[in-house]
Amino acid sequence: MKKFFCILVFIIVFLQTSFSQSLFNPDGLTLIEVTFENSNWDQQLDDFYAADLNERLLATVEINGESFDSVGIRYRGGATYDAAQGKNPLNIKLDYIKNHDYEGTETLILNNGAKDPSFVREVLSHDIANQYMPSPRANYAKVFVNGSYHGLYVNVENVDKDFMALSFNSNRENTFFDCSPDGTIDPPGAGCTEGIGSSLEYLGASVECYKDYYDKTSDAIGGWNELVNLTNAIGTNAGDIETSINIDRAIWMLAMQNLVVNLESYIGAAPENYYLFRDENDRFNTLPTDFNETFGGDAELEEGQADLTLSELQNLDPLLRLNDDTRPLLKLILQDARYKRQYVAHYRTMLQEIINSGWYATRAQELVNMISAEVTSDPNKIYSEAQFNANLNSTTTIDYNGAMIDIPGVAELMNQRLTYLLAHAEFMKTPPSISSIGHFPLDVTPNSNNTITAEISNADYVYVGYRSNLTEIFQKTEMFDDGNHNDGTAGDGVYGGDIFVGQEGAEYYIYAENSGSDVGAFSPKRAEEEYYNLTTFGDVVINELMASNSTTVTDQDGEYEDWVELYNNTSTSINLNGYYLTDDANDLMKYQFPNVTIDGEGYIIIWLDNDPLQQGLHADFKLSASGEELLLVNANLQVVDKVVFGAQTTDVSYARFPNGIGEFVAKVPTFNMSNGLGSATIDLAKELGIKIYPNPTQDFLTLEIKEGEDLEVDIFNTLGQRIRSFQLNEKMQLDIADFGNGMYWLSSRGRILGRVVVQK
Repeated sequence: MKKFFCILVFIIVFLQTSFSQSLFNPDGLTLIEVTFENSNWDQQLDDFYAADLNERLLATVEINGESFDSVGIRYRGGATYDAAQGKNPLNIKLDYIKNHDYEGTETLILNNGAKDPSFVREVLSHDIANQYMPSPRANYAKVFVNGSYHGLYVNVENVDKDFMALSFNSNRENTFFDCSPDGTIDPPGAGCTEGIGSSLEYLGASVECYKDYYDKTSDAIGGWNELVNLTNAIGTNAGDIETSINIDRAIWMLAMQNLVVNLESYIGAAPENYYLFRDENDRFNTLPTDFNETFGGDAELEEGQADLTLSELQNLDPLLRLNDDTRPLLKLILQDARYKRQYVAHYRTMLQEIINSGWYATRAQELVNMISAEVTSDPNKIYSEAQFNANLNSTTTIDYNGAMIDIPGVAELMNQRLTYLLAHAEFMKTPPSISSIGHFPLDVTPNSNNTITAEISNADYVYVGYRSNLTEIFQKTEMFDDGNHNDGTAGDGVYGGDIFVGQEGAEYYIYAENSGSDVGAFSPKRAEEEYYNLTTFGDVVINELMASNSTTVTDQDGEYEDWVELYNNTSTSINLNGYYLTDDANDLMKYQFPNVTIDGEGYIIIWLDNDPLQQGLHADFKLSASGEELLLVNANLQVVDKVVFGAQTTDVSYARFPNGIGEFVAKVPTFNMSNGLGSATIDLAKELGIKIYPNPTQDFLTLEIKEGEDLEVDIFNTLGQRIRSFQLNEKMQLDIADFGNGMYWLSSRGRILGRVVVQK
């Protein structure tokens, strides 16, 4: 699974923290020291801002001890910038003149916490969003200028082409819109309707109708026409709307904005603060931004009308704008019966996991404790220490552009909001129950049909969403309790649905609904952002690859090149003469292996450097660090293994875990050696008659072994970390209440016993 099973984004963040002081360390402060040549740097930056020419002032910048010269800095921000205040938002471009970056980041975005006396809203909201959808990371930065402490900032990951390519596994040059109009809105031209912000209303057939409301940040040809087509499809509620926009991502974004009362967003007075990015499937994807006024920091629901009161914010309708033609995307979702049930299901998940659990309050207090000393000593803080200390729990009055306004306390708002939502009719319904998820047959064969099964109650319609890899759209096929889909007896509550498992396996989730009760549920609960996996493997597999090798390992000529590692899952040597490697499914014979043998349970490295004349195994193509596919083809031109990967992080490999048979995860490179958990065989479990159930599970796991056997068992997470060891004898129940959601591997004697999914 994606985040659910700790791959890619989460692991990359983990690795960055492990290798160095992470730029976005969630549990610590980033230290940034700026040195300008002149002491009047503030006036110069104010002058540049006033001229609006995007000019930058040169400086030397040190980030967590690493120094960069010739860096370009400018002030940024709209309402958060004020020439009279000491601390203004900063845009720091490390690669302004030289090719600098810190952990792959070239531009730093530093916000000053304006309109948030608590100083937690922005970081807390990004922490929430990142659990359910692609979103920038954020933490705090302590900034010094010319040797003196200048102030505490919110450090937010820059959303640019590279960020979008990584988030949506796509080409960085795809169509990309910033949906936050900040210029003058001219009267509509001929054939155009007047709009309201970036509302996705259809304003007319001409692209000129849209240019005041959206900012196209890519050079993609036809991008404006694609936006026009999208608004038309939304406005007409096209039956194939999911070919135009990723509805699931939109639902997650809109549900979160409502839950945390963020009216400076699509749901507020002026639809804004999100991005649109077109992926490789020609679908637009939404991505939220600008969280400094979440938790009621902005109380304007309609332009020209009075701000909402605290009570009105606390009781904001979760189905807000159900019939609002000026918010066509939200109206489409809430008026379509299935989309509405899915919206409520996603909303319910965040309500329970973030608010009702108390997670948000605990995290908010952690943030306050982390920054309290820095806020106290901040010489340019916008709000007083008393306002900072009060606003987590109580309404605080601030001077905002000459007007005195009330900013609700975060807990003050959400405590009552929780009471209101739990009593709301939509959240008092009993959703379907989905459990005991499995598949048949147990041995997953590439390019074959497999049945997904689950025990489901309180549902009259069920489907399984599935795809071969993360670059594809989830296809949906109905599941049945009719006795004809490997589901047992008709009416027994076990549902079955057939999916096609490709060469690289399958990713899937389950959705169930009860139309009579008008309620739905997902498994895993965070689908489609998270999903289950069916993994395939053969005798010889692609085991590990690196598409961006800067410092990890060199070839025999001392060059850092792309590479791939193959592994032999059998105990017998296999000759690869006549096999091929390719990154093009239309050209299966791109690189042909010479007469070379891979030992039983052995490894072999091929350098993918487009330099086939070098000594050793060097293919005549390279990998793309922005993501592509790699195929292993046998002498009969049959694809025997395939991996599709998204944008890669420099010096982080993409590898099977466990070694030889597992799912691909981003990890510390293990060049020409095991990726972890030893042997790929699981015959030991059969040999010892071990039973592991229930699977998936929540808080307890039962294990059985043949009488008289005694076994040392280790449990590993998907990072390869051993988190529990115990002695197994006959039958025992293991308390795993402290395990988080995800996949875990059981191992003994260096051999794998099985895997367990924890789903709470």
